[in-house]
Amino acid sequence: MKQHEDDILKIFIGCGTGIKLSIIGLFLRIFPNGS
Repeated sequence: MKQHEDDILKIFIGCGTGIKLSIIGLFLRIFPNGS
């Protein structure tokens, strides 16, 4: 379980903005802010 969390952290720190933006985009689709 701990190693899985470390992998997620490495993805977030290492892979940078493209993946973060797509995750944020997914969140905005699931929870739209401006209804």
